[in-house]
Amino acid sequence: MQAKNLYELISIKCKSVARDPVYGSEVITWVDFAGNIRANTNEHSGVEVVRQDQRVMIRRIEVMIRWRPGITTDMRVYTSTGRVFEIIDSIETPRHRALTMTCEELSV
Repeated sequence: MQAKNLYELISIKCKSVARDPVYGSEVITWVDFAGNIRANTNEHSGVEVVRQDQRVMIRRIEVMIRWRPGITTDMRVYTSTGRVFEIIDSIETPRHRALTMTCEELSV
């Protein structure tokens, strides 16, 4: 993988669940797992669906980075432009050279 192809700066965040001290309900926050990662994003498809009586656009995006251990489907990708992608699947190349994450972006 050539560095010149990794033109976008992203960060990967993982879910952190805590209890609200007053009401006892779960509070979900997203904390940094890895930051300042060079990546290549490629938008593949988009489909419009209706969820809970609202039209939602779902975009399928592929994000390629240099291989990094510990990335799971419970994490999210945050781009430097403010977009947020949920990781659906990840595939690593032989010898741990690159990691391709299939992600979804939801927009209302």
